[in-house]
Amino acid sequence: MRRYTPMFVTLAGFIVVGQAHLARRSNDDQPPPSRSAEDVLRDFITCMDNHEWSRIPSYWIRELRPDLEAFLTNPDNQASAAGIFNIERARLFELKQLPDQTGSAYADLRLYQDKVVQVFYLGIDFKVRQEDKYHYNGVNYRIAALMQEEGEWRWLEFSSAPVENLVADQQGFGSIHEEIALKIHKMRRKGLFVNPFGKVLEDVRPGSQNNQSQQLDSERN
Repeated sequence: MRRYTPMFVTLAGFIVVGQAHLARRSNDDQPPPSRSAEDVLRDFITCMDNHEWSRIPSYWIRELRPDLEAFLTNPDNQASAAGIFNIERARLFELKQLPDQTGSAYADLRLYQDKVVQVFYLGIDFKVRQEDKYHYNGVNYRIAALMQEEGEWRWLEFSSAPVENLVADQQGFGSIHEEIALKIHKMRRKGLFVNPFGKVLEDVRPGSQNNQSQQLDSERN
């Protein structure tokens, strides 16, 4: 069963999925990348760790850069520590490239079937200013898809990894941190967002006080 990630761009949670309508073009006329996809991925994590926000858009495919630049140059986002600005530290903890067939099941590549794409499953050790449902202190698991464009590997997708499915498909790391994330993701399916220590970050279960409050706010708006 193919498990496509929903197509969206939500910089507020720093989960980015490309849906650019690229002109369909073969990669035969593309020069070979000067660096590997893994090198580019590692550089991007280092860029986040160093808070080099102005460099972030350059890692992405061209069609996604305007949205990224708009978000990153908005002073309100930085002042409120929205999305990526919430990250104090980011260290790559574990990484593996997924086989082509498996990767296409976990990253939405339907618009890029004639492109050269590599999909990775990775754990990033985050320290954040404020834990939320998008990222918590500790190892967070992500899916990253990188595509060859203009002789470089560029980011196409950066989304929350479906840890349960990856483990069931024998694509997991088998680490203690992944086991913790697995428990967290099982709780998420029930509408309860927690951190590795079990602290509730958001409760959207039917009937919960937080969910009722959100419904009231929505009705007022």
